[in-house]
Amino acid sequence: MIENERVVIIDAGNTNVKFAIFKHQELESVSIITYEDFMSDTHFIVESGWRGAISSVLSEEKNRLIQSKFPKLKWVHTQSITQMTNHYQSKTLGIDRWCNVLGMQFLFPNVRSGLVVDVGTCVKYDFFHNRSYLGGAISPGVRMRYMSFNDYTDNLPLLEPKSTKDFIADQTDHALHVGVMKGIENEIKGFIEAYSKNYQNLTVIITGGDAKYFDLQAKNSIFAIENLTLYGIYQFFLCQLETN
Repeated sequence: MIENERVVIIDAGNTNVKFAIFKHQELESVSIITYEDFMSDTHFIVESGWRGAISSVLSEEKNRLIQSKFPKLKWVHTQSITQMTNHYQSKTLGIDRWCNVLGMQFLFPNVRSGLVVDVGTCVKYDFFHNRSYLGGAISPGVRMRYMSFNDYTDNLPLLEPKSTKDFIADQTDHALHVGVMKGIENEIKGFIEAYSKNYQNLTVIITGGDAKYFDLQAKNSIFAIENLTLYGIYQFFLCQLETN
């Protein structure tokens, strides 16, 4: 029914809006702009009649404006009917975490045990097994860790993130880089190892804006996918078509 149809997929975050087009179940294009530009740009008004889906963490007021511009969009929520069962016990599950898991299911439909590691403002770990989302973990992200040095001490500087392969630093700025970057890298590797011991044939996806600072694709079962959330929103859209 949608083989030749372009589908609008929108990921409305706090910092910017990702506007994507899918066709033939492939990601055709992605635009990353501010919310203000997204709402005022006439280029996007042309597509307002297209079908699609949106994931949003914006205010109700902004969501109403988006809905008036794209009336045919389906809105993602964590209790949606999908091919993934949600066993998370709290209603505060972030919509981005849910979309990441759906995105992995879309890209790897035959995976039995999957772990998504999203390296952004926070480092988020989300795990599913046998098409059931079981939860995960959240820890401070790259910039949050750098900021903590400056916020909670009198003498440590606020640095910009910088990749490093070193484990031993001989000056303070470098020591902070090693502590943050190797700390996160070893944390991620530790989580992957722990999941792998309990679940055979684990497949891992690394995503998020700060994943670029880490080289974690040491094994064939670890993949780096930049726009995982968009694939998850698209997976949600397809599931809603099947249920209607």
